[in-house]
Amino acid sequence: MGGVHDDKQYNAAVKRGNIEQFSRFIIEVQKPKQIEQSRIIIPRAKKKVLRIKQSRIEIDVVTDSISKVLGYISSIFFIVDIRRVEENIPNASPSTLDILSHMLECEILSLSERFWECHTSLESVWMHSGPDYKIFLQSIILFSSSQAKYQMSNSDAAWKMYVRAYSMLSRSGKSNMVLTDLKHDFFYPIHWKFNISDEIRTQFYIKYFNLG
Repeated sequence: MGGVHDDKQYNAAVKRGNIEQFSRFIIEVQKPKQIEQSRIIIPRAKKKVLRIKQSRIEIDVVTDSISKVLGYISSIFFIVDIRRVEENIPNASPSTLDILSHMLECEILSLSERFWECHTSLESVWMHSGPDYKIFLQSIILFSSSQAKYQMSNSDAAWKMYVRAYSMLSRSGKSNMVLTDLKHDFFYPIHWKFNISDEIRTQFYIKYFNLG
């Protein structure tokens, strides 16, 4: 079965303002015992990134035909989850509650090794956060990015990001906010646990899981 991995076509559509015809999806599949990443060429995927987890694979695709993409993927993998990626709008003036809520979302995402999404969630509040949280949030973003790089088989970049993040966290003045037992050197996976009050945690869970 043929395939397309055409960044030029995608970028040209962006310049023409036709990007609305494309959508981005994260498709999680069960990880087979053996996988050759170079041989996975997905039809109608204008951009494709594979992130290898412990028991699953995240296939991150931009496409104008999700039906053709799913038709191919389901012929070789067992699909366990599909998520459409929405644009993350930066929060222009995040409150402390906004920041803590995004950190709690990162906790939940990290349990499923969704580190790319953890990184993007925190980025939306980090960009405009005040000096109290700026360096701290950047360190957690870098830690999460290191995990995503590792999933993409880029071990060198993963190690460098992790070491930089560890140093940044140490001088952020908020290392006590992290309850996860972080090691001095790179390891995978990081399951985040933050020092956030039970009251705020409960409020977030009720909203996040639509329990109200």
